[in-house]
Amino acid sequence: MELTDVIHATDQDLNSFKADIFIAATGYEKRSTRIPELYTNSDAEKIVISSLEYKNDLSRKENDLYFKKCGFRFVNASMLKAPDFKLILGEQINDGVKILIDITSMPGIWYHSFFNYVLQQRLSKHIEIRATYVPSAFQPPSRPGKKIQLKESPKIIDQNIRKKKDKNTALIMGLGSEKSICNKIYEIIQPDLTHLLYADPATDVKYVEKVLVNNHTVISKTPIRNLNSYPLYNSKMIYDFLIDLIMPLRLDMQVIIVPMGPKIFTLMAVLIQLSYPDIEVHYPQYKLKPLRDRNGTGYPMMVDLLFSVY
Repeated sequence: MELTDVIHATDQDLNSFKADIFIAATGYEKRSTRIPELYTNSDAEKIVISSLEYKNDLSRKENDLYFKKCGFRFVNASMLKAPDFKLILGEQINDGVKILIDITSMPGIWYHSFFNYVLQQRLSKHIEIRATYVPSAFQPPSRPGKKIQLKESPKIIDQNIRKKKDKNTALIMGLGSEKSICNKIYEIIQPDLTHLLYADPATDVKYVEKVLVNNHTVISKTPIRNLNSYPLYNSKMIYDFLIDLIMPLRLDMQVIIVPMGPKIFTLMAVLIQLSYPDIEVHYPQYKLKPLRDRNGTGYPMMVDLLFSVY
């Protein structure tokens, strides 16, 4: 299958999508249960992916209890690895199935592997998916650990992808609010060309201020014309901007996207990589201290996706 339509459903009611399957994730933040609380379709098969990490931290036990009371089927997975969605979904993927996936508490590698799994389905019609999440309320950023690794997104086995090893590297990086992480990523990749993107307007002006202050070093290494903001609540603008930026670059360069910051940027990067698999998406992996128990804020962000037979 292939991704044939992307609809940025910002003005839609969450419950207007009548899902056959609802996939969520439980984590240590209060906002893990926000979308399940808002979604009232009791007919959907409910699945919650439970991370093997942070089982006793902050709001995790309360969240697990909530999902159990609501009848979700638990599936365990490490936050550092792609879940086995073939095992999770079994025979539930069929023509015309509608899936709601809440990425609020999912690391990028989880929902990236989910969409890769959908692409591999051999059906005669289509699959409808609504991806949703609730942004977090601002809290001062935690301190990142010294060890930072980059994990490349999972690939589809039968895709014939040629890496442009003899080409220069173009890095497109979303900026988060944690101090120095993006500069360390820059030093690991050592790109020939860099574009930096950050959310503004975001949920809180203090978040934007922290992003700019804590990323001063990598910003100073980047031409000012290559520093751009995107509106958090306009996924279509983010998607269109990335497409316009990436298309000419990928002709002569190896494009690497490192998504940091709000999940909506990560989701748009994933969708673009699904259509253009020569683009690489790398996920930073590191520990934060202390952990922050963040609430959700604002209204849910939603993107409707149609996967059809190619």
